[in-house]
Amino acid sequence: MELKHGVLAALSRFGLGQVALAAHDRVAEAPGIGIGVDDSIASYSLENDSAGTVLFPLIPGYSTLCYRFGALGHAFRTRGHRPLILYDDDDLRSSPELTVDSPHPSTTTELCRFRAKRVSSMFGLDTVSVSDALPAEYREPSLPNDIESATYRGVPVSRIATTSVKKYLKRYTLDLSDPNARSAYTDFLLDAMVLTDAIYALAETVDPELIVVNEPYYLQGAVPIAAGRQAGIGCYSQMNGYFDATIMFGRGDNRSPMPQFTNPDVVEAALEMPLSDDERATIETVMEGRKSGRIVRQRYSSGTNQSLDPDADTLVGVFTNLLWDASLIPEGAVYDDVYEWLSDTISELGGQSDIHAVIKTHPAEAKFGTRESVSGWLQDTYDQLPDNVTHLLPDTDVDTYALIETLDVGIVFNSTVGLEMAFEGKPVVTAGYPHYLGFGFTYDSDSKPAYRNLLGRLDELELSDEKQRRAERYAHFFFACKHLDFSIQDTDPGGRSANVVEHADLEPGSQPYDAIVEQILAGDEVIAPSCRHRIQ
Repeated sequence: MELKHGVLAALSRFGLGQVALAAHDRVAEAPGIGIGVDDSIASYSLENDSAGTVLFPLIPGYSTLCYRFGALGHAFRTRGHRPLILYDDDDLRSSPELTVDSPHPSTTTELCRFRAKRVSSMFGLDTVSVSDALPAEYREPSLPNDIESATYRGVPVSRIATTSVKKYLKRYTLDLSDPNARSAYTDFLLDAMVLTDAIYALAETVDPELIVVNEPYYLQGAVPIAAGRQAGIGCYSQMNGYFDATIMFGRGDNRSPMPQFTNPDVVEAALEMPLSDDERATIETVMEGRKSGRIVRQRYSSGTNQSLDPDADTLVGVFTNLLWDASLIPEGAVYDDVYEWLSDTISELGGQSDIHAVIKTHPAEAKFGTRESVSGWLQDTYDQLPDNVTHLLPDTDVDTYALIETLDVGIVFNSTVGLEMAFEGKPVVTAGYPHYLGFGFTYDSDSKPAYRNLLGRLDELELSDEKQRRAERYAHFFFACKHLDFSIQDTDPGGRSANVVEHADLEPGSQPYDAIVEQILAGDEVIAPSCRHRIQ
């Protein structure tokens, strides 16, 4: 039996959406409630007082996130810690689960709120809504006078609202003179302030020892990390890995809280140790699997094996990102504006007759859709690109990996392609803030003039044997050590998990949960058990 979007949307308008989903779930599972949970998990209780509380802000209630937090919560619980789920029970104005193009916004929001409560119940986890976390006498804060650069109780709420509304609007350029953009922005801004108050209130009433978040650059993850760190709470982020059935973690006090980033001292320790034969075989298999698309969750390369072969002494690839991805709002990049980077790059390369540049726009622009694109900006900005600059559209048949083989040099902002090119022995110039920045196998600049100077001598750049060894070791560290097995996320081609979450798989003595809990409680980087020897 299926609950139609139209029916749920109509009931939602009368405040009956959650009632309807609960009734439907008693007859047939609500959408997104597809993974079974062992009954012994829901009935599990701590034998003694907990060693501390771990807070999981489950906002929004994405289906896969509900189960990730459920499994992680139970893993902490079986090791003596109390998991607490924080959820949005129609407490926030904004809906972080939506974008402006969401086809069924009201039903999507209802489902996210329902799943957060339902899956938490399936795991037997304690929950608290945002409103219940706040004091009974709580009064919402007013908008600040300067809405574009506000900090609230130590939390950069304007910056967080900016990243969140860009994702919602699917735009890189934010025009607050537009009424719709301003309305969405102020909703996120006020929600950031309310969520800040909720985290601080929980810091007083619950005193969590840890906060584990999702999407640490957007409202739902950025506020708990910022407020949690202000309150002296250890903070971690997590995300689905680059491969199916894997998970990654990041520390809130790293140079970026994104799970892709790692403390530089830990990375350097891993780069100092040569790869064993087995480790080398592992990373070669992984990189080949990325090329073929066999092991990736999202396949962006066309798989056609087509490339370009223009007549030039030096062929340069320029790789862009999806513009509204929050990673493009870097705090330590040479360029804080992608368009300025592209403009300088085209200006510098366009005047060099012995170079041909290929601007490869990100396939996600076509795959996920966007209201503002690099391709659109190029077409609007240039009547005609220089003769030695080729622009490839997001849905081009040119294959990324076939193109890499023909390139002499790569230029990236944040793209993982930069790491893959260095692994293949190709020199790479960075302009943004990728997670592999500064580890000795890319050409990084500390200023815009220095970057432009590099572009004037691309034909001189090369990747020494030592640089390539470091690239290989970093690739192994990132793709093998930073990724931990997480089998409950193992999905079939339709994206549905066929697994049942079993208590025996999560209790003490089981991996990777022993490693995850132990390392998080110690404040360490979360690394696969097989790689711990590389960072000792």
